[in-house]
Amino acid sequence: MQNTFIYRLKKLMSDKQFRYASAFSAFMLVGWMGLREFAQIRYDIKKRSGNNDEFEKYANSLGFEKAKPKSTEELYKQYVEKADLKSWHNIRGPREGEDSRVIQEELRRKMKDEELSKQ
Repeated sequence: MQNTFIYRLKKLMSDKQFRYASAFSAFMLVGWMGLREFAQIRYDIKKRSGNNDEFEKYANSLGFEKAKPKSTEELYKQYVEKADLKSWHNIRGPREGEDSRVIQEELRRKMKDEELSKQ
């Protein structure tokens, strides 16, 4: 009985498919368990920390205030007022086979000529 078990075990271990399949299965099982545990730790920490009122009070006592959310319209007005759309120039990047320095120098020269002609 014992000899047949040992014989079958040796035969099974010498099988190439079994060796690779068992290693792969073990790797997948351990990876799945590890991923599940790390995800659970992440969710536990999130649940525990949550919204910390004590920290907010302490930060307010030091002079830090939570940023108030701005509306989309306020952000739009803020950036449009800063943007200088009158003096904007479209600068094309170099194509394949072109020297970018030559093209940039040409564009700079044209921009200077336009500024001089306006004055």
